[in-house]
Amino acid sequence: FEAASPFGKVPAIRDGSTAINETGAIALYLADKYGYGTLAPKHDAANRGDYLRWVVLACASLDAALINTMTKREEFPRGQASLTRIAEYI
Repeated sequence: FEAASPFGKVPAIRDGSTAINETGAIALYLADKYGYGTLAPKHDAANRGDYLRWVVLACASLDAALINTMTKREEFPRGQASLTRIAEYI
């Protein structure tokens, strides 16, 4: 993982000469490269924005809310939503 990630940690992948880290970036890369039009909407598809929003929400906001909830954090860092609020949104 040292070669694929500047932090030497997972998640990280190497696809040929391309090294990618971060869950969202990996998901978007793999879906575009290997499932373009099937796993990921094409770039000009009307639902492309929705797809990007949900992938990033899952990898950023939802992950943070789950960690905050599991660690029983009482106050969330500024800008982070609670798991309850995200669940209501979903």
